[in-house]
Amino acid sequence: MTLMPQQVVGMTGRPLHIMPFVDALKVCVRKYADFDGRASRSEYWWFYVWINLIAIPFMVLDLVVLFVLGIEIPIFGTLFQLAYLIPSLSVLWRRLHDSGKSGLNVLWVLTIIGAIYVFYLTLIEGDAAPNEYGAVPTNTL
Repeated sequence: MTLMPQQVVGMTGRPLHIMPFVDALKVCVRKYADFDGRASRSEYWWFYVWINLIAIPFMVLDLVVLFVLGIEIPIFGTLFQLAYLIPSLSVLWRRLHDSGKSGLNVLWVLTIIGAIYVFYLTLIEGDAAPNEYGAVPTNTL
């Protein structure tokens, strides 16, 4: 088996390719509540896209329930958000680790300025070398 440069522990540099959509989903499901390590931009953003695409049918279902049955509580959307709360937090936590920041920076989203800062951290390229949170993500399963 030939190892890519990013698969060798201690190597520097970012992954050569973005993580494929399906691989990102598999990693995030496998690391459901894993707050250790690092997540690449592509892993984070593919998972974020997936969450939002899956949320649409639940929002539509809640609207149908609202207009047909008159129930104003978004039951299905709330259950979906609760089911994906832990994996969403864990991939964000690991994404913050990729830029060398503590996962506790996620608490900044409780303020408007802080939410902009956390959003910025999800956009920037991570550290090109191993940091205190782990090796550079390889973007491979």
